[in-house]
Amino acid sequence: EKAFQVFMKTISLDPKSAEAHYNLGLVLRQQNKKAEAAKAFREALALAPQFSAARQALDRLEQAPQ
Repeated sequence: EKAFQVFMKTISLDPKSAEAHYNLGLVLRQQNKKAEAAKAFREALALAPQFSAARQALDRLEQAPQ
């Protein structure tokens, strides 16, 4: 919960931080909020298309069994 709040605050201060969106995605994935995590990873990729860690995280999330 604390990490979620930290990354949300970071994004509110710097909405163009691909790294903050990626980290938020990691936290959401850990909380089993897959749709929200995917959205965060996609936002990171929209901001930084070459962000390979975000691409890999999104791919793994989309390939995971429901």
